[in-house]
Amino acid sequence: MAKEGNDSAMTEQSYLTLVARFCGPPSTVVVPCLNKPRISLKTLKDAVVTTSLFCDELLLYPEQLSIYKDMAPLLFLTGPPGTGKTLLVQLMARRWLKDGKAVHIVSTGSDSRLITKKLSCLLKEDEDCNVHTHFFNFTRKVDQEVEAAVSELSSRASESPGNELFVIADEAGPTGHVFGSFCENLHARVPKLHLWAANCLKNIAPTKWSTKVLTKLLRSPPTVQREIEEAEEFNEGEVDKYDDQHSFPHHTDGVKVQTFFHSEEHDEEFLQDCLQCGKILAEFLTEDLRVGKNAPSRKKDQMTSKSRKIEERQIQYKDVVVLYGDDPPLGLLKGMNDNGIPVKKMESESDEDAVACRADKDTDPDSDVVWALDGDRTYSLEWRVVICVGGHEARDEDGRPAGLAMHDRLHRASRCTSQLAFLVPSP
Repeated sequence: MAKEGNDSAMTEQSYLTLVARFCGPPSTVVVPCLNKPRISLKTLKDAVVTTSLFCDELLLYPEQLSIYKDMAPLLFLTGPPGTGKTLLVQLMARRWLKDGKAVHIVSTGSDSRLITKKLSCLLKEDEDCNVHTHFFNFTRKVDQEVEAAVSELSSRASESPGNELFVIADEAGPTGHVFGSFCENLHARVPKLHLWAANCLKNIAPTKWSTKVLTKLLRSPPTVQREIEEAEEFNEGEVDKYDDQHSFPHHTDGVKVQTFFHSEEHDEEFLQDCLQCGKILAEFLTEDLRVGKNAPSRKKDQMTSKSRKIEERQIQYKDVVVLYGDDPPLGLLKGMNDNGIPVKKMESESDEDAVACRADKDTDPDSDVVWALDGDRTYSLEWRVVICVGGHEARDEDGRPAGLAMHDRLHRASRCTSQLAFLVPSP
């Protein structure tokens, strides 16, 4: 342009052409990159996603791999949460299936129902797999339930070639006496029994069985591990402590554990009823973690490798769980829903199936929700973001309810692969 002012020859289309020519792709300079581009973490969401991706890559240590290779027929795995017990049980079940065996997954109580369903989903990825699930409750009418379980499984053995029986039981229990009685009676009726079981508590293992202790943490970053280690069970000797001395360094220390407080200035006395606390959690999820933002809308069978990588870098609603105690925080959940978080309380058996197999429900848009459930139902499961909701018990010096030291830190905090958060009464 020769001078400032209107140019009758410069039409709108000519102007757009000039802008495209000098500011668009033809003027882009491409410089070869000498090194492979590195991930740059600019937001809390990026840090949470990257941490969880590191923890999703479960690589067995040599001693864990040797347990799998030994193929002991009767084995009990113990050790603190997140050390690979469920993974080894699943791998052995897959090995039996590969050899053409029928695998029976046993749940011994309410705290193992979800992981039993999860293992069933994982093992049934091949439609031809011969997988059977059995649900019992050894916490009530113990003698009758144990006898029913032994009778049902031994009858399955009598129907199989060679009278063999292949069983896995994760989160087995509820006590060593009860589970030990079940194992001994079943073995007496089925001499060719193959049974792998696991529980983080040491006193569950049958006395005469081979027991292996796993102590290297695989699931959670160090920030979460430190919260888990504050649980009372470690000090009381009920659970073996983590062994960090012979472990390889972690990729990252993890993101900071978040603590939110139910203020005395809120309208409700207890946080379970508090709409304002629900709003605080909703803002944290949407603004800080950007949960549900840019979530993929395509079905699983329509996704390319590139779109799958994009999906991995997002936090979906189903990657988040709200764990509570005996009293469902209905007011809190309503506050989250009112502020844009689709949260659903687990109630029915179909809800159990959705929670346990949520990773396999990508074709159902209604499955992408934040689940809220009793923390005692989630053993051996995992989520990227875990929110532990406290009650109105006495508080410790950290501002957390003292009553949460046992379950929220051992069984609930250990569900987390990246971002752990507590919602507790104000100190």
